[in-house]
Amino acid sequence: MFNFYVHLLNKTKPTAMMDALRSISTLLLLLLTIQFSYAQTSTIKGRVYNDINNEPLAFATIIVDSTSKGTVTDIDGNYLLENLKPGNYNLTCSYFGFKSKSALEIRVTSTRPTQVDFAMVEDTKVMGEVVVKASPFSKTEESPVSL
Repeated sequence: MFNFYVHLLNKTKPTAMMDALRSISTLLLLLLTIQFSYAQTSTIKGRVYNDINNEPLAFATIIVDSTSKGTVTDIDGNYLLENLKPGNYNLTCSYFGFKSKSALEIRVTSTRPTQVDFAMVEDTKVMGEVVVKASPFSKTEESPVSL
């Protein structure tokens, strides 16, 4: 009789283990699928530079149109926009003393970062005349009270 139970236990044990392994592997597969579905974000990176002399433009502003996302270039003119969902985006780059530039319909995928460089052109606006005038009233340190 004891041998019957041992035989029955040995027979059911591998099946129970297989069921447990299937359950664990199904759970792990489900968790990995959920993790990868949350990780579907992408990046836009690039460089902003002067079109004439190829010098980097530090602290230029890059805005993703129709969103609240944007960034500023570093000292070498490089920028990085992260956590974007895959799709098409319009970017606008602006810098003081340069004409604003737009990059339209930039295709962003989650497979690799998208590279968008901006070659900025100087904006030559004519300024009006600057006049500096001195005040006719002066106050010296020797007379702290006005007379």
